[in-house]
Amino acid sequence: MEDVEQLHIHCSTSEAHDEVMQSHANDLLQLLKSHNVKVLSPTETNQIASNCSENSSHRASTSASHPAELNIAIVHEHLRTKWIGHVLVALPVTTTTQRILRTVMPWCAPGCVAVTGLQSNGRGRRGAVWESPLGSVAMSIKLNVQITKPESLNFLQYIAALAAVETAKRPWNIPLRVKWPNDIYKDEHKIGGVLCEGVLCGNKFDVIVGVGLNITNREPTTCLLSEDSVLGREVFIGRYLTEFELLYTEYCKVGFEGRLKDKYLEAWMHHGQRVRIGGPEGPRAVVHGLAPNGWVRVLREDTQTVHDLAPEVTSLDMRNGVLKEKLVGPRGQANAGS
Repeated sequence: MEDVEQLHIHCSTSEAHDEVMQSHANDLLQLLKSHNVKVLSPTETNQIASNCSENSSHRASTSASHPAELNIAIVHEHLRTKWIGHVLVALPVTTTTQRILRTVMPWCAPGCVAVTGLQSNGRGRRGAVWESPLGSVAMSIKLNVQITKPESLNFLQYIAALAAVETAKRPWNIPLRVKWPNDIYKDEHKIGGVLCEGVLCGNKFDVIVGVGLNITNREPTTCLLSEDSVLGREVFIGRYLTEFELLYTEYCKVGFEGRLKDKYLEAWMHHGQRVRIGGPEGPRAVVHGLAPNGWVRVLREDTQTVHDLAPEVTSLDMRNGVLKEKLVGPRGQANAGS
């Protein structure tokens, strides 16, 4: 088991607290033996927030110093979900929130969320390291999804990116855009990204949806909010999880085609974009949206033929306008957007 310096399991309801303490008693006992772990009821979370407020004279971590520790009580105030985020694992610092749900707490139930204010070794596309410095947020959401086709994982990363776009609209009125398949942009700068990792278990996928966003840190590029924003990281987390649950529930009921796809394409950066397929000297093509299976659809200019390219094996070089192949992850693990 990997080392965790400090890990607080916050429960937004007494029912969620009882579920953690009773249903996972044996697993939790092993975790408590080897880690600095606390399981906190809603009352205890609020008390911690009250003590922090009295000691530091500020309510949320939005000061210029960007303290890493998040005020989970504020997250709970803005959480309007039925099940996602009711168990929230908070760490001031970690290498990656993905590993918390994957290896430290693999027994946690769907809807459990791991979140940190400082991530040092997050995973990005093609194995790249995505660091989340002070002022940013990294979180991972556990899902258990009944999927008939592995490519359906693509839609989960689209939903996760769309949730960030929708969250930024209210109350901030900030337009965000999506670079296919999983990058989130403000103006011309990347401020975040999505990584979905899934393992097939019978006819279902255990999926961990990872999201990283620059909220109040302007380095290394830019951020969503100003450093002195009253509505900071905690507010965004609560509202993001609420938006994600709404979109995910809609997807489970009616699929991605229709309203969800239309909303995703509204934020898409690639309408009518001209690209080359395979490399700088490859055939020219024009992006024509998404195929029904979630792959990017292009029309070759020379042959006027339609080609659908999978995000698992294709990446888009925005600077050079090239759709090129990328390496696929190891067998047995489906990585959407890795």
